[in-house]
Amino acid sequence: MELEKLVNTQKLKLASLENSMESKRRDMESARKEAQKSADDNAEIAAKLSSDPDDRKLARKAKRAAKNAKRDARQSRQETDDFEDLQRNIDTIKKKLADNEQKLSSMKMI
Repeated sequence: MELEKLVNTQKLKLASLENSMESKRRDMESARKEAQKSADDNAEIAAKLSSDPDDRKLARKAKRAAKNAKRDARQSRQETDDFEDLQRNIDTIKKKLADNEQKLSSMKMI
């Protein structure tokens, strides 16, 4: 009886995690694109600054662009880590669920 409750709980948890997976994948892809865009903007402004190193306005733009690129790269890494953690959790629950279902079926045979 307890094992059946555990199996049902694990199935619900698995379904919930699998439903949130697509959302996490979209978040990860969005963050990755934003990080790439920021990195490209930073490279472009840095190239302009290298041709005119005395331009203070351009130097401020370059500093902001570098800060944005750093922030977006960090966000992208975090989203990727979250997605990978979710995938690991799903895999772990699938393994536990399979083990518990096997135990449950062997108990019913007795």
